[in-house]
Amino acid sequence: MLFDVLLPLPFDKGFTYRTQSNNDLIGKIVRVDFRGKKIHGVVLEQSNQTDSDKIKDIEEVTEYGLTKSQIDFVQAVASYNIMPYGMVLKMMLSGKGVFKDVKRREIKNNANINAASVDLNDAQSTVYKSIKAKLGSGFSVNVLQGVTGSGKTEVYLKLIEDVIAQGKQALIILPEILLSIQMKERFKKRISHFIHEWHSGLTEAKKTKYWADVINGDANLVVGARSALFLPYKNLGLVIIDEEHDNSLKQEDGGCYNARDMAVLRCNIEKVPAILCSATPSIETEYNIKNGKYERFFLASRFGDSVLPQIKVVDVSELSKKEGVISPQLRDELIRNFKESKQSLLYLNRRGYVPVTLCKECKQKVTCPNCDFNLVEHKHERALRCHHCSYSQNKSKPCSNCANTEKFVSYGVGVEKIAEEVESFLPEARVQIISSDNTSTESKISEIMEKISNHEVDVLIGTQLVGKGLHFPKLDLVGILEADSALMAGDIRAYERTYQVLQQVSGRAGRESDKGIVVIQTENPLSPLIQSLEHQNYDEFVENELYSREAANMPPYSRLVLIHFFSRNEIELIRHLNHLAKIAPNTDDKIKVLGPVPAPIFILKNEYRYRFVIISDRKINIQSMIKRWIASVEMPKSISIRVDVDPISFS
Repeated sequence: MLFDVLLPLPFDKGFTYRTQSNNDLIGKIVRVDFRGKKIHGVVLEQSNQTDSDKIKDIEEVTEYGLTKSQIDFVQAVASYNIMPYGMVLKMMLSGKGVFKDVKRREIKNNANINAASVDLNDAQSTVYKSIKAKLGSGFSVNVLQGVTGSGKTEVYLKLIEDVIAQGKQALIILPEILLSIQMKERFKKRISHFIHEWHSGLTEAKKTKYWADVINGDANLVVGARSALFLPYKNLGLVIIDEEHDNSLKQEDGGCYNARDMAVLRCNIEKVPAILCSATPSIETEYNIKNGKYERFFLASRFGDSVLPQIKVVDVSELSKKEGVISPQLRDELIRNFKESKQSLLYLNRRGYVPVTLCKECKQKVTCPNCDFNLVEHKHERALRCHHCSYSQNKSKPCSNCANTEKFVSYGVGVEKIAEEVESFLPEARVQIISSDNTSTESKISEIMEKISNHEVDVLIGTQLVGKGLHFPKLDLVGILEADSALMAGDIRAYERTYQVLQQVSGRAGRESDKGIVVIQTENPLSPLIQSLEHQNYDEFVENELYSREAANMPPYSRLVLIHFFSRNEIELIRHLNHLAKIAPNTDDKIKVLGPVPAPIFILKNEYRYRFVIISDRKINIQSMIKRWIASVEMPKSISIRVDVDPISFS
């Protein structure tokens, strides 16, 4: 018999292989020889080709197989995001490690049979019962919204217990490994079943074991990052997307997809409920609630004795650079909080010491030789680093433009400089920085979190990582620095993203019993965004944002797609893109194709970057149109293409 086998490679079709067996192999994971390499793939269907000597045999049929719904999900993700089917399959097979003939080390499942029970308050119980009625009743999307600290997590943990009691599996997707690790430990105190984590930091041995547990149904609950969505769950019963608004749920390297939207797609295919959880739902989610596709469940107050923090807005438009970045008002609050033995958090979404270094002789910025990007000073390393590639150089290196070695000046501030400023007026305080620079491994994350929990940190200084749902029980003061800076991004999501981050960071304050304080430093205290934050009027912000999006015909009222092209040969790249532009499928009112234009970061890792921006009516199958359009021009192998449907980042 002949079967078409889909391989985890960049192809949209299966390849034909032969088997002497008369068994139905559709869905089975098999090993085949492809161009001299042994590789595992999935049998899609019986082939209609004629047998010949050139057709190779299926070498092994493994004990594993994918269900029809899992294969349908692979194909649906690929179609929506304009990705090769095989690359989505690769995510479901979780790379090469799972099927290698290696000795599997026994890895103990995380179980806590003495999990604590938490009594829900009246508001939580009402929401819990309403969503529980939907378990086992097919597909639905339920938006669990509540103010920060309202106990949304406790509600969905009780729902997970119900799902597991029905003999099904539950999945929680979190936007960051940092959050996954902290939340897993929290869940172990609540869930009396096996809890598996899934993220890129796992060893191959753990991935091998956990993948097998998932497909065999032995994993009751999986807590993980984006990639956990693609595991082959044997009996999926519930999917929860925590912090559903978070931009980190969007995969932008390689194939682009939004884990939130693909989770809804998978729940639709598997006929199970989805829960989107957030204090500040995305504008797309608000749009779907408004149109009756999603149902909202709201928790209006914090759990237990804790109350929402007091928000103070400080105008720093007249603040002198010589005074530093921290205003006198915030400085006084930090000193008071320290004297009362309470923890404080300062938020600035900028890594390193300073973001810009300028040569005073030739007035040129010190930039990365591989990227169109400034080198960022990291003072403790005595180095200038590029945050887009692996390049770094010694701070004392001569200017590449004029060879000057002495006269340099720095502009701006990063978290390292903020730490230095805090230490200047609070020398006794124990200061801890949290950024992607020092949270690269699970052990580093766990060490920092333990220090914070044990009150071995007085002042925490962090980037956007600290606003992603992390729980700091002893934190009473939050200071937000340069609250307006993200508005300069110049894309349609700048206001939404800024509001969500600032609201989430503010929500870290006073989550136990004491009323917290949030100080927002801004140069425009009367802006609608800052006013909405100060008065905690999220509904007003959403209404204004939806109105402006509709007026500009921007998502969610239209469909937006970015098509990026990369090459080291700019002349060849422009020639092919100009040809593509001539045959672009523009229409007056349904489709607009803009470009090609240079990307904001024009050179990245020594490649020139251009892109098309496509705006279309939501009713049009824009993906099919784009596939036909790109396929109509044969691109040389030196040009790479990346399609981003529903983009989050515009850099």
